[in-house]
Amino acid sequence: MATGRLGALQLEVGEHANAAKTLAQALEHDPDDPEYLASLRDVAAHNGDWEQVAAVLERQAALEGPARALQLERERAG
Repeated sequence: MATGRLGALQLEVGEHANAAKTLAQALEHDPDDPEYLASLRDVAAHNGDWEQVAAVLERQAALEGPARALQLERERAG
């Protein structure tokens, strides 16, 4: 989906506020896309939106299982 790719590009160039909005729109159309979810989680963390981070992690856990969501968060924290 073009909207999701746009959000990823906005994230890459540092347009975090726009990326968050664009990725949220992309997820309205494809709520199970793991790349969009991961990108939205990353931009939310960058913006300090911990409620959004938690919501995305919950969604990822529902889709992939809690162990995978925990692994993703640990990888992100690096």
